[in-house]
Amino acid sequence: MIHLEIFPELKTFKTKEAEAALHVSSVRAQCLLKFQLRPVMGWQRDAIPSCNTEEFVKEVSEVPNFLEEVDKCREICSTAAAQRSGKREKSFEVVFLGTLSALPMKIRNVSGTLVNISPSQSLMLDCGEGTFGQLCRHYGDNVDQALSKISTVFISHLHADHHTTARQTGRTHVLIRPDYLIDFLRDRKFFSVMQAL
Repeated sequence: MIHLEIFPELKTFKTKEAEAALHVSSVRAQCLLKFQLRPVMGWQRDAIPSCNTEEFVKEVSEVPNFLEEVDKCREICSTAAAQRSGKREKSFEVVFLGTLSALPMKIRNVSGTLVNISPSQSLMLDCGEGTFGQLCRHYGDNVDQALSKISTVFISHLHADHHTTARQTGRTHVLIRPDYLIDFLRDRKFFSVMQAL
């Protein structure tokens, strides 16, 4: 609503693989889905947020002066874009995929930052548990394309919330890491994706 490039609407991701036949009942995970044991055992879905764009627009429209401020913002952005046009291309994009939480939880996610350097190349700054899910929510059906552009993974330090997704992409990447991490990564079979720099 404010700026479709800076604040794009989240996309829906649907897996391309058929669901496995399970011999047990399963429940699709949802944000803020809870299972209550007492007093009555069962699923609680009352806190699950709805992603109804029309409802969001209606809600913010009721905030005093909000729409006027959005119009001012759009005018400033379009004026700035007109002044920049022809000078240079969009340089890069930073996609924040986490909030430095030690574990993924209902209100925060672990570290992960994707930097799109060019239309064909990007790098990942840390990639903790849940980073792939965040990429799916951000890119929707284009997540495979986003993953194929990642050429470098930077792991800042040894904590698991900064590297547990690094092995999951199935490609060889340049891995930038401090020297003291070499034995740790070798023990965890990261060696096949490492290049010492």
